[in-house]
Amino acid sequence: MMNQTVQNVNRKKRKCCFIIPYFGKLPENFQFFLNSCAYNKDFNWLIFTDDNSKYDYPENVKKIEMQFDRMRSMVQSKFDFIISLEKPYKLCDYKPAYGLIFEEYLTEFEFWGHCDCDLIFGKLNHFITEDLLENYDKLFVLGHCTLYRNSDEINRIFMKPIENQFLYRKVYTTKKSCTFDETYLPDNINTIFDFYGYRVLKDDYSANLMRRPVGFRLTHFDKISGDYLYESKMPNFFVFDKGVLKRYRKKFGVLSENEYMYIHFQSREMKNCLKDRNATKFKIASNVFVEMETDTVTGDNFDRIRKKYKSNHRIKIIKSEIDFWRKKIINKLIKRNAD
Repeated sequence: MMNQTVQNVNRKKRKCCFIIPYFGKLPENFQFFLNSCAYNKDFNWLIFTDDNSKYDYPENVKKIEMQFDRMRSMVQSKFDFIISLEKPYKLCDYKPAYGLIFEEYLTEFEFWGHCDCDLIFGKLNHFITEDLLENYDKLFVLGHCTLYRNSDEINRIFMKPIENQFLYRKVYTTKKSCTFDETYLPDNINTIFDFYGYRVLKDDYSANLMRRPVGFRLTHFDKISGDYLYESKMPNFFVFDKGVLKRYRKKFGVLSENEYMYIHFQSREMKNCLKDRNATKFKIASNVFVEMETDTVTGDNFDRIRKKYKSNHRIKIIKSEIDFWRKKIINKLIKRNAD
């Protein structure tokens, strides 16, 4: 019995577990997300969802079926005041609290994290190194993928006040989305980490797609200015090859190749043109997943590989914006009549 106890104490914790509560229909190309997780065996994912659709879940991704009402009760049980959590999207504001909310599931992990599932991972170990895990308390500042050291102190840092103001109480008692999970509005979880001098890695290794353009253009978080930079238009496409994610671009006739930690589609609808949804290598163009025509990309074959595909993306963006403003105008009229 004593030997078994010693072994348990000395057993090294596993690297990281990403927590994803998702209620409603999972993204159409969710299987591509799962396939990319399978190539990252040093990492784990825990998905709480009410979607019982059939997917091929790899061993390092565990699905827990749960209704949203139960999730709301789980979250409420961690706070001594009445929280606001009427709709699943509000869970984004609770991401910094996942270490506390899901602490029973995280005991064997060195780090925990949250991420979106409208993305495809590359090789996480190429970016999340042992050196970074050793020297930082928090990795990354964007809501679509962030890691936290799994400790009682870090898991409760979101509760710390700034000049006697408890940001989390304000955020967790309002219905609206406050983007508390990322650097966007002035006050967020990163504000608290900076205020108390914790070690935060602010580098951005993501291929975060801009929503509006039909073609792929990235927005990048600049840690020096603390702002988002938008790249200019340039012919490009991505290739997923046995877990490695690369982007190829051509400028002034010169081909460049860059590896990314993941690509984030920003809810962009992507058409699956692959015959095998478990393909180990495929191209990610502006609106499609499609087979690669060749094993290697060169300056000579770039234009042929990058050929354009028809897309309804622009039309969908315009319709979405029209719906947004229509609802806003209607709500104003309703409020005016009520007054």
